[in-house]
Amino acid sequence: MLYRIAITKLYRQAYVVLIDTAGDFLKELHLTEGRGTGFPTIYKALEDNGSPPPVMETDEQCTYFLSVLKANADFVKLIDANQAGNQVSDQKSDQKSDEVSVRESARVSDQVSDQVSDQVNDQVSDEVKEVLTYCKSPKSRKEILTRIGLANHTTNYKRHIVPLLERQGLKMTIAENPKHRNQKYITTESGEKMLEK
Repeated sequence: MLYRIAITKLYRQAYVVLIDTAGDFLKELHLTEGRGTGFPTIYKALEDNGSPPPVMETDEQCTYFLSVLKANADFVKLIDANQAGNQVSDQKSDQKSDEVSVRESARVSDQVSDQVSDQVNDQVSDEVKEVLTYCKSPKSRKEILTRIGLANHTTNYKRHIVPLLERQGLKMTIAENPKHRNQKYITTESGEKMLEK
């Protein structure tokens, strides 16, 4: 028992030394004021910035603490002036450029959309063909997913095998029990027709 107390006391002392060292280091970097609460640092930074002092609130039971740091009044005026000026100039330039940008963005959007959908359709078609060709003889879910370079996870099954089942490109060998441990999948006649496309 005596040994346990000594070890616990030693850990506490090491912890206090570590905290003191970290506090001294932060004090040298002027990130804290030392072992105090930090309020003097907050007040000094706000004063240096020209901001009003913070509003600190709590209740009598000290169940919460709220500090409101208000922005410098000059900064707020500057932001408001910039926004007003930007709105006027933006409205003028927007009216002129809206007509051009709408036409241009529609053209670019259509072009990009066509390119992306062509690439996706080619990729999906290649993958579908790979699965349908591979499943001309019955294959397990794991074998199919491994063949197309994926792990045997439910997400991969739902994304790659279930759509082929729904499109009737594949069928289950044990249809009456879809979750059977020996379940395999085989290409259907519809799947063969998909391969011909």
